[in-house]
Amino acid sequence: MLNSNDFKKAVNPENLIGDNNRRLLRSPIIETESYYLLSPATWMSACKTLKLRILNRDIKIKNVGNFNELVKAKYDEYYLKKIQSTLASNGIRANTHFDMSKHKEIKDYFESKKKVPHEIDLYYMKNDTLYIWDLKNYKLQHSFKEIRKLDNNIREEKRKLYNLGNIIEENIGDFNKEFQIRFTRVKMGILTVDLTTYNYFSEKDSEIPVRYKGDFLNKAVF
Repeated sequence: MLNSNDFKKAVNPENLIGDNNRRLLRSPIIETESYYLLSPATWMSACKTLKLRILNRDIKIKNVGNFNELVKAKYDEYYLKKIQSTLASNGIRANTHFDMSKHKEIKDYFESKKKVPHEIDLYYMKNDTLYIWDLKNYKLQHSFKEIRKLDNNIREEKRKLYNLGNIIEENIGDFNKEFQIRFTRVKMGILTVDLTTYNYFSEKDSEIPVRYKGDFLNKAVF
């Protein structure tokens, strides 16, 4: 919702209209000092984008507890169980949500470490190799700027996974014990909630591949 103060603070009205959370087509109700302005056309447009804005956390919703955790559980990580089931139907036992900071033998490797994931979203073993997938929601890209931002975010995430791989390989005995499996190699990848532009221009043979969740559900790529 826009109010009169928002307009007074805007140096350039175009900046206000283009803002992700104050765009007129996304905020159809305008509050003035004595009444509300409402356009049926912008109201209908806003209704079409409301669900996506909620899932992308573009708006704040009060009085629903931890809203971000709710979206994470009901949307971002909703398909993890289905992927787990798909793997099981192919004879592969997969596990989810492994918090390494809570396991005695390996937690010291992650203490005060910032450039490495502390939790594994999905992992399984195949042919003596431990496969680790990090689930990410990068939203949809609508401009070259957003594509560039996506590329930077994925590069940063790949660096974190690369660091995780080094820690595991250097201390493979301790990780075998905590995972309660015996593996000799580690492979990692990024699993995206939505199909992103990166899936089209990334290197398919990358050391740390980026895959869409549908690849697991529809094609069983693992």
